[in-house]
Amino acid sequence: LLTFALLALLALPSLEASSSAADSLGKEIESMVAPYVELRDFSGTILVAEKGKVLYSRGFGMADFELGVPNTTTTRFMIGSVSKQFTAAAILVLEAEGRLSVEDPISVFLPDYPSGDRITLHQLLTHTSGIPDIFALESYPRVKHEDPSLAQVVALFQNEPLEFEPGSQYAYSNSGFVLLAYIIERVSESEYYRFLHDRIFQPLGMSDSGALAGRNIVRGMATGYDPLGQTGLRRAIQVAPALYTGPGSIYSTAEDLLRWDSALSTNVLLPDSSRTKMMTDYGSRYGYGVSVFERFGGRVIEHDGRLPGYACDFARYPDRGAVVII
Repeated sequence: LLTFALLALLALPSLEASSSAADSLGKEIESMVAPYVELRDFSGTILVAEKGKVLYSRGFGMADFELGVPNTTTTRFMIGSVSKQFTAAAILVLEAEGRLSVEDPISVFLPDYPSGDRITLHQLLTHTSGIPDIFALESYPRVKHEDPSLAQVVALFQNEPLEFEPGSQYAYSNSGFVLLAYIIERVSESEYYRFLHDRIFQPLGMSDSGALAGRNIVRGMATGYDPLGQTGLRRAIQVAPALYTGPGSIYSTAEDLLRWDSALSTNVLLPDSSRTKMMTDYGSRYGYGVSVFERFGGRVIEHDGRLPGYACDFARYPDRGAVVII
């Protein structure tokens, strides 16, 4: 509810030219957020920008309640499925270099993958592969607190029957993005987290972003909490990072996601043709790792993400040049 209330503020006329309008926006946001913060239902960061100008940016609550560390605009959070667009961008970087095509079948990279000759990278990117979601498998509760390799994670679902003929339907599948991460490693001969660091985060100046590599400790990371009773909190129990490498293993900050928004508006990382592929609706209001639809009379490129103790929403309004990051 908080997310949609904040997004609704973008139904207002352009705020970029008026400092008084931006001040009013800030007061509206803080009025909305105050009850959630008071009940400890929201502890995080909000950033709103338009045409490259930050209109509002503030941290709320604590990054670590035990130590009394407050959230700021540079606090690092796990961003869950917002990670998918970075995995998609990595695939498109490799395609622009001529090292793969999104129309390639899985079998080009994983010859032994069952039905791999019937499933393309495009179908993995658009959730139309028919591969069942890893988080819905019977084996998932058994392995979620283990430390499997990426190859072992792929093995968990590769022999599961397809839910439908590839390309015939849409069904959200985190498994497809695990496969994409595995293929990125195969093609680049680099670990997924390293490839993203070297080819995306570092070139774009996203120095506070990265992909988890095992259960490593990340400096400046907010602690994830789950509700306990009316106002209590407890540390969330984390899942083995390998299980969401590709679909959800990235951490970032509000300021770094603003840099990402800027990169998606220029050719600094991807050419026009690649960005068009990424942000095209292929029939289910979904592109490559992003949702694509209309809101308030304009185009929206958005994704949210959830992991135990963390939530993120990243919504871009390209017609208006606006972005909301929560």
